[in-house]
Amino acid sequence: MDINWEAVGAIGEIVGAVAVVLTLGYLAVQIRQNTNASRAQSYQAVVDGHVGHHRTFTSDPKLIEIFGRGLQDIDTLDDLERGLFHSLVAPIVLQYQKYLYLYREGMLPPDTFDMFERDVIATLITPGGRAWWLS
Repeated sequence: MDINWEAVGAIGEIVGAVAVVLTLGYLAVQIRQNTNASRAQSYQAVVDGHVGHHRTFTSDPKLIEIFGRGLQDIDTLDDLERGLFHSLVAPIVLQYQKYLYLYREGMLPPDTFDMFERDVIATLITPGGRAWWLS
């Protein structure tokens, strides 16, 4: 019995090609799942950070009062209160930069980004927010 080595070679090439296609398909599925997991983790981190910052206010009613007065007129705050006001406003702006980056990278849905953007705008359009930004 003679072995037809050309036929064996052709079958080997077909099997190899099928293996490559299956491997590429598997990798595509893995990449898609990894991308979705990364988006979910980014989204969760954003929400946790946003909620955590707002929890700062509820931890001390005095902070709510300082923040409110500062938004109305930053000049009504003494030096300590002004420092606290800064430590409450700065994270809003810094987190917005993170939100903007994630939005531009496609990791943050437009409606969620819009909500965060309205939050930072609402802070910075107040008289005290504007004065803080310009200082």
